[in-house]
Amino acid sequence: MRIDEQLAYWINLYNAVTIEVVLNNPGKSSIRRMGQGFFSTGPWGDELVTVAGEELTLDDIEHRILRPIWRDHRIHFAVNCASLGCPNLLVEPFTAENAERLMDEGEHDFINHERGVSFDDRGRVQVSKIFDWYQSDFADDEAELLKYLSMHHEKLADRLRRYSGGVQYEYDWTLNRPDS
Repeated sequence: MRIDEQLAYWINLYNAVTIEVVLNNPGKSSIRRMGQGFFSTGPWGDELVTVAGEELTLDDIEHRILRPIWRDHRIHFAVNCASLGCPNLLVEPFTAENAERLMDEGEHDFINHERGVSFDDRGRVQVSKIFDWYQSDFADDEAELLKYLSMHHEKLADRLRRYSGGVQYEYDWTLNRPDS
């Protein structure tokens, strides 16, 4: 299997397992309420799929396979955690031929949506908590993060370049479903 086929495989597997978790937990308002165990804060550490005889978790797929092997920040726009705060889950599956395009489109769409980057009524920049949790995948510090975001945001680029305040990180864990 070629490396680009492997990337598509792992992204699709992550997203399919996440969808399966949601479908197996009807009535739950957040994926954070779908993990196994009394003290669970979500399914990410649960062994949910077996690949080549090895039990894997969603964390394994994202943090032991996708991020370390490909070292591509756009993976965060490809995998979906079933929450309103996540980048969109695409209806088109990833393939070796379309993975680069879909990750580029995912990056563009998320950053240019208010869930990715916005300014509040007081003029403070609000960005997705994804950029805080995985800041090292995007930039070395907040100033570099704002520069990165300004290079990708069509309408707020100038405002982001001129911005000098602190960054507020937001995330909505509400289940992303058709009636949301």
